Amino acid sequence: MKRLQLLIFFLLFSLNILFPIENPTIVILESMSVPVVQAHTQSVVENLEQLGYSNDRNCKIVIFNADGDYEKAKDFLLHPPKDIHPDIIVSNATLASKAAAEIYRNSKIPLVFVTVADPVGAGLIEGIGQPTGTNITGSVYSIDRKIKMDLIMRVIKSKDFRGPVRVGYVSTDYPSSLGELRELELVAEERGDIEFISRIIPFREDSDFKLMLGEAAEQVKELKNQIDYFWEPRGPLGESPAYTEMLLRESEHMIIYGNRNDSAEMGALISFGPDPDIIGREVALMIIGILDGTPPGEISPNPPSGFWLGLNIQTAIRENLVIPTDILELAKENIFY
Repeated sequence: MKRLQLLIFFLLFSLNILFPIENPTIVILESMSVPVVQAHTQSVVENLEQLGYSNDRNCKIVIFNADGDYEKAKDFLLHPPKDIHPDIIVSNATLASKAAAEIYRNSKIPLVFVTVADPVGAGLIEGIGQPTGTNITGSVYSIDRKIKMDLIMRVIKSKDFRGPVRVGYVSTDYPSSLGELRELELVAEERGDIEFISRIIPFREDSDFKLMLGEAAEQVKELKNQIDYFWEPRGPLGESPAYTEMLLRESEHMIIYGNRNDSAEMGALISFGPDPDIIGREVALMIIGILDGTPPGEISPNPPSGFWLGLNIQTAIRENLVIPTDILELAKENIFY
């Protein structure tokens, strides 16, 4: 009799894996209130709906914003409202993803990260493009830095520089910002025609954003005679239009790389990054696959399959830069004057 009961138990357990979870609860934990985070949340939710998962109809989608506070993110995960029992947790950006991994790593609850540029450096996964074998997978918010830098330098080097192009990088010590800086410095060292001069300030919660921005502005002023251009960083500062406005206001140096898809429209030479619409679709498919029974550890975390490129022609003309034809073609409708 006992053997039969065990057999029935394992049969039911297997059925739970093989068949979709009915009326699942999908928790989306956002790191902070910045446009890129909220754009990806919106894209994931819209694509889930297009694929048949509609909030309050056949699933429950719960969105919680941690306001840049790691402890607040952890507290929500540890003490959610009584009616919230997540079947899957989608963590949006690095802070939320690290909190989710700390609480739920190796648990039965699948974790899917999004808008994380350096998931390896953040300790979420061991490698990109390979199954994790854990309950964690996601979308890597990154494009190969060599490709990005090569594209930008093709434009910049239409001017004659006697030495390496000096690029200012002012950011907080937020993990994705420091991760990007390390990668940029490695690529720059290999190339030899560009160097990054960085200034790092402490990351603060959303409520202290103006203070962070003011501290960044002071660093921008100090770099006046040390650099040729600016590069907008990953992370909370670079994700805000207020950061672009500050650079344009406080410095005469051109922004050669804009971190958001509206940076080029505001005045940066080039904006180049993963496409939120494509990411939302791919993450939604990942979520549905997991709810249908695919173990997250079998899904390889990869960069998105598409990207956007914005280009400001007026900025290029003002700097006497020549834009290669193929780059103009890549920008398509995202060319600003």
